[in-house]
Amino acid sequence: MRIAILGFLIGIFCLQQQASLPDLWWWALPLMMLAFAWLIRHAKGVVVRGLRAMLVGVAFIALGVAWATFRADLRLADPLPREWESRDVELIGAIASLPQVNERGSRFDFIVEK
Repeated sequence: MRIAILGFLIGIFCLQQQASLPDLWWWALPLMMLAFAWLIRHAKGVVVRGLRAMLVGVAFIALGVAWATFRADLRLADPLPREWESRDVELIGAIASLPQVNERGSRFDFIVEK
C-alpha cells in the first residue's frame, strides 16, 4: 500500500515538472501494468514478488501522471466567462523577468497582485 501511495505522489510530482501536458493515453499504461501484476499475484519466489512490487510502483507512478493530466486538462478547459469577452481586464502586479523576444512575439514573467 505504501508503494502505491508513494508511486501515485511521485507521478503527480513528475507531471508538475513538465512544461506541457502529455496525451491522455496514459490511462492505458497503468491499467495494463496492474493487470499483469494481478495475473502474477499467486506466483512464488522472491524475484517474482520483487517484480510485482516494481510493477505496482511504476503503475501507480503512471496512474498519478494520468490522474494529474486528466485534472489539469479539465481545469485548462474552463472557458473564459462570457462577460469578460471583448473587454479589457486590468491587472496590478510586478514584472518579474526581462522580456524574451522570439519569432512569435515577446514574453515576460508577471506576478499578479490584484
